[in-house]
Amino acid sequence: MLDKIVEEKDSSNSPLLKKVILAFEKPEPEIIEKYQDREPWVQEQMAGKVHIRPPMDDKKIMVSLYTPDLELYELFNDAASRITREWGGFHQIGAGEENGLSGWELWKKPTIPNQEILEKVKNEMLREVTMRIKWS
Repeated sequence: MLDKIVEEKDSSNSPLLKKVILAFEKPEPEIIEKYQDREPWVQEQMAGKVHIRPPMDDKKIMVSLYTPDLELYELFNDAASRITREWGGFHQIGAGEENGLSGWELWKKPTIPNQEILEKVKNEMLREVTMRIKWS
């Protein structure tokens, strides 16, 4: 259904839709090269991609995004709050921590793979954007 909404409208001119799609693609080769000695999640974070941060210190896994784009940041937070609710999602890292960094810690262990969690967040973000396009 989501694809149908996107097709119904000329979404190719939607900068926000393009930003959402780019936020879930692989990091650019120059970012990977620059951070080649770091974990893949660090490369994804530095490239401004939605990613899963592994457990660290007293934190469980997190769905995260680092972006200076306020509109994308807010869209991500809205989607992540809805999607992570079933796993006790908690907004652990916010703009007060570091400009543009957001992280939703999952207090309950998800029963699905990390990639599926990311797909759910992506679909929720795309759903919101396409609804905005549909009603504009």
